[in-house]
Amino acid sequence: MANISGSVWYDPLRQAEKGTAIAQVPVVLYEESTNLGAVALTDSSGAFLFTNVPDGQYHLIEAWGEPGGTSPADWQQAAAMDRPDPADPPVKAVEAASGWANRLDSLTPNTVTVTVAGSDPDPQDFYDGPIEDRPLHLTGGLLAGTNLIVGAGGGGFGECSDGTPSGTSPWPNPYSKALGGVAYSRTVPPESGEATLCNMVAGIPGWWGTANHTTGCENGRMLVANEVAKGTVIFQQMVSVMPESNYVLSAWVTGVLQDAESSAPDINLRAKVTAPDGTSLLDYAFTPIPAADLSQWTQLGALFESGPYMHLYLEILAEGDGKESNTFAIDDISLMPVVRDNLLSITQEADQESVREGDTVGYTVTIKNTSDYPLEQVSFQGEIPVGLTFVPGSLVINGSDEGVEAADLNDAVQLGLLPPGGVKIISYQAQVQSLSAGRMQQCAGEASYLFLKSASGDLFYYTEKSNTVCLNQPDCVRGKAVTQLVKAMALEQEAIAKILQAEGAKRKAMMEFQGDTPEEMLRLDSGMLDAVQSLADLQAILHQSIAEVQPKDVDEIQ
Repeated sequence: MANISGSVWYDPLRQAEKGTAIAQVPVVLYEESTNLGAVALTDSSGAFLFTNVPDGQYHLIEAWGEPGGTSPADWQQAAAMDRPDPADPPVKAVEAASGWANRLDSLTPNTVTVTVAGSDPDPQDFYDGPIEDRPLHLTGGLLAGTNLIVGAGGGGFGECSDGTPSGTSPWPNPYSKALGGVAYSRTVPPESGEATLCNMVAGIPGWWGTANHTTGCENGRMLVANEVAKGTVIFQQMVSVMPESNYVLSAWVTGVLQDAESSAPDINLRAKVTAPDGTSLLDYAFTPIPAADLSQWTQLGALFESGPYMHLYLEILAEGDGKESNTFAIDDISLMPVVRDNLLSITQEADQESVREGDTVGYTVTIKNTSDYPLEQVSFQGEIPVGLTFVPGSLVINGSDEGVEAADLNDAVQLGLLPPGGVKIISYQAQVQSLSAGRMQQCAGEASYLFLKSASGDLFYYTEKSNTVCLNQPDCVRGKAVTQLVKAMALEQEAIAKILQAEGAKRKAMMEFQGDTPEEMLRLDSGMLDAVQSLADLQAILHQSIAEVQPKDVDEIQ
């Protein structure tokens, strides 16, 4: 019988060197042929021990979370079990862990194969290092549903078998469509100007020991790029989307150069989203990732709207100016729908319902933060209807024109920070210069505010549209009424009377006019009135509806 031993180490410099021992880590000895296993816990010195192990081939697995461990563990007490998944301990399991780290990942494979042949095999050490994940921060929104990228292993570049040696790359390129823009290599590290897929980067001078982002150990892959040329498409994919919807294209990126090369410039990447007809929906340079003296994964993200399209073409490009700035690893690329909380309400009112040329209309816009989040860099962009002009000097915010810089509503009105529950009331005036016959004057507006902020400082904004305020002309078709229809249709009073008489309305539906102001209006269905563009349209509608008008209806017409 033999003993199998080893240790679990925290390596703060991520170079597979013994640093601080990690205690109470479950390590599993598993025999594939019998499905038997035993669990040993590391002691205060980070050591684990399995005793009374017969000859055979076993898997030794660092498996945080596996229950039932003892220190040491006797193989004679092995029990049937499922082979556990490899897993590193949480960062809180290491008192000496760096304060900036929020998790540990593997610097050596979590699963190794051990053969016992009459004597004790060499001790096996596992090395875990600190890592910082810097995720996107969504203000008032959340990513919903599943990743819409299905190629290239769902954007995660696939998986390896537990125990796969570090630096293993598949050959040939298994994702030639998604990675068709780069010169693919099977070597780790790839040569300058090339990229490769690999499960771990370890033992490379000047490079961080790095595991993939998805699993943090040897059973997942990442794309590693070494000094690829500026403008190189490192990932491309066609995806199916819902029209007129919001999406975030994101990816996790880490620099693999240690800060020993402190002159290395930042990592620069760009995202592009293009419609099948060539329309660009996104062309965005991410905020550069600094070359920091620590190992970290940063989630970059870009927000865009899909427009009327159901299929889109995504690209991620290297954008660094210098060679080293394009040396990085990228993983977990995703396209996710965004579900937005109701953050802001915006309503607009006018002080008149109908206008004539020369009238002055007062508008009031109320913008309220209905969320629990402070909304940054809020602005309002108004819309003056055709035929109306902004009255200079009339713009007031919360009762004061102090600090109002917009000369007119062609410039966005900057409102600054809007705290939870905060309200901004904007008022302004517009004068009617000309009116198009028979047309409502429609006025809307929109407010923009900070919506999405990434850990690397990228800012994105969302626009909330207001309700539409409609100003009727005294003769404009609106709602369920034909309002002063004579002028709107440029018809003579006599022509209207003849049409009504021709349709059998006679006195029941006669409209009496005094000057330009009607005493009565005919109540009709708004959907029918939308079609009124000519005398013929009016005649057809009256033909359908006049028989339904009873004498009492005429008396009640308002």
